[in-house]
Amino acid sequence: MNRSSDRPKPRLPILSTIFLFLALGCSEGPIGPSTVREASLLWRISGKSLKHPSYLFGTIHAICQTDLFDDAPIRQCLDSAKQLILEIDLRDPKVKEATLAKLTMPASYSLRDYYSEVQYDSIRAFFEASFSLEMPDRAHPFLLTSLITGTFLPCQNRGAYDNVILDLYLRQSIDSLVVGLETIDQQLDLLALDSLAIHARDLYSIIADYNNERMAYGILYNTYLSQDFERLREMCENGDSLFGSHRTLDMRNVAWMDSLPRLMASKPSFIAVGAGHLGGTLGIVQLMRDRGYTMTPISLSPSKSGQSLSKAPVARPISSPKRHLIY
Repeated sequence: MNRSSDRPKPRLPILSTIFLFLALGCSEGPIGPSTVREASLLWRISGKSLKHPSYLFGTIHAICQTDLFDDAPIRQCLDSAKQLILEIDLRDPKVKEATLAKLTMPASYSLRDYYSEVQYDSIRAFFEASFSLEMPDRAHPFLLTSLITGTFLPCQNRGAYDNVILDLYLRQSIDSLVVGLETIDQQLDLLALDSLAIHARDLYSIIADYNNERMAYGILYNTYLSQDFERLREMCENGDSLFGSHRTLDMRNVAWMDSLPRLMASKPSFIAVGAGHLGGTLGIVQLMRDRGYTMTPISLSPSKSGQSLSKAPVARPISSPKRHLIY
């Protein structure tokens, strides 16, 4: 097992934001040849029966502060919005309670039951070295995997783009109306699509092959920074995760489209969801076009300073079952 001595030791995220690491539905698949196409994470939604445009933005659930896009276009779009639509309402006080309940396993459960003694000891040693804490034996393995994934970013100042958008909106909006497309219980229930044994396998393999996993995540992260949302979707399609992009992306996109037209018709809206939801034939961008809306990409300027994975060497793509952070 590889342990880099210069790997940053992150501050542990507070429990109420753990759900933001629900990197649902994707593994890094083999990368095919590139084609020229639209590349944008911010979209203007107009036409059909809309009196005023709404906006769509693809987020990532963990990003270095120095890699945030120039927020001027985002602020302008938020300023015209009368409601912010997120995957879930991040202000919901039930989030912390629900997350604790779902990710703490019953007393009869022990993480040790899923590993050999050697494997268990290696996981425990990793947590002691990386986080300076004893591994919680009753924690859901997905929670532990999420904490490890957070170490892939070479920065101490990082967070979820969802929270950045929410903060910008609350600062400049008088009404401060926030709508959640799902509840935290619905998101956490998606964990049951895979068995505990599979989640435990993912936890061990991400530690055992840490350096390659980190480099593979760098490809995903760089693709997000390039704003190639279709490429992000292709990386999901080519993965081998049983978590399946159809269940965790397509089906949710179709369900969201039952309410998004109504919400946009009622008030100009700013919609912020994981960037993995934008691409594909059943992605939000295409589904909006299929409904008769005009989708216009808005240019975002990339970050101009700071250390990030965009500075990291390009790694070979690998196919693995780990969940990442665009969902």
